[in-house]
Amino acid sequence: MSRVTKTTACTGAVLALALTLTGCNGGGQPSGDSTSASASQSSLEPIQDVPSSASEASSSAGSASSSSKASTFAAVTSDRPTNDEMAKEHGFKALQLYYAINDHFLKQNSVDRELLGLAARDPYLSQDLEQLKAIESSGETYTGKSRVELLEAIIGGTSNVEGKQVPHSNAQLLVCEDNTSVSVKDKNGKPVSSGSVLRYQATYIVTWQDDDSSWKVATRDVMRDEKGNPKSC
Repeated sequence: MSRVTKTTACTGAVLALALTLTGCNGGGQPSGDSTSASASQSSLEPIQDVPSSASEASSSAGSASSSSKASTFAAVTSDRPTNDEMAKEHGFKALQLYYAINDHFLKQNSVDRELLGLAARDPYLSQDLEQLKAIESSGETYTGKSRVELLEAIIGGTSNVEGKQVPHSNAQLLVCEDNTSVSVKDKNGKPVSSGSVLRYQATYIVTWQDDDSSWKVATRDVMRDEKGNPKSC
């Protein structure tokens, strides 16, 4: 379950759906002359489990516990994207993987940078780890599971470190995060409020990384109403 706090992973990233994507350094950055294209709207279908492409166990069985955890998950990878539908599909699978790993951390009350790095990239990766470590140190326990529904996708291109354009490699995803089944208790077993809005909208940018062909979460922003409250869905 993601905390309902506003986080900005790269300076100048505009997460309003009507706007084109702006620059983030790392595995690729949105191209300034690329116009984002609106992908076809999907049905509101929540995830059921970790997506098959992200949940297949590694063929090698590691003896260490960290290796055992890592073998449960695998980064979402693809060839260089060639169309908007491919970007939407793989971008959302990477987001599902991100939620599955976060759920694993919250249930185990343990945070692992390498594992989260399968689904997220810096600087957002480091920011999210800070929030997760704060939850870990608090001793809170979580039951239930956050679910995410894809509402809309806008696909744009990026430019790699050499300045070459990589079309269809940046997926801006408007989703509904559903925490109605999540229950939080403090270290003494007393219920903790998880917020007044249990179903709210959030926007993620998920990018295809040219160096390892993986799709990873680059930014997250909670959508808010005119009063500054999380926008319900």
